[in-house]
Amino acid sequence: MSVLKFKNYIVKEISYQKNSKFNKANKQVTLKPSFYESDEIQDGFILVDLKVSIGSLESTKLPFEATVALQGKFEYVPEDDKDDFGLTTFIKQNAVAILYPYVRSIISNVTMASNEYPGFLLPTINVSEELKKQK
Repeated sequence: MSVLKFKNYIVKEISYQKNSKFNKANKQVTLKPSFYESDEIQDGFILVDLKVSIGSLESTKLPFEATVALQGKFEYVPEDDKDDFGLTTFIKQNAVAILYPYVRSIISNVTMASNEYPGFLLPTINVSEELKKQK
């Protein structure tokens, strides 16, 4: 059995805005994502929110700003936690890692749908490490 069971996710926010200040002469565009995570226990389930934003509306070097926020629903099975890692470890590491590919896909689809720039694919990364760095 699995210690953390992924039940479902919902999209809480999708936004894309073209940056009118973008200078198209910039051939090199570097988009560094920022991350936000929160969690709560509700009706016996763990709800984990993961929000990822890229781009800016202020920089002349970035063509757009995009944000995706998801909420994942998980069930923790403590009797299957044989190594006694605990709920917090599974939320901070596993739950965000499960949600991140969905965020990557949505960001890629939204940026590609702009029909002005190529779709942007977020890099495969250790999301829990990135969250630690940003805190």
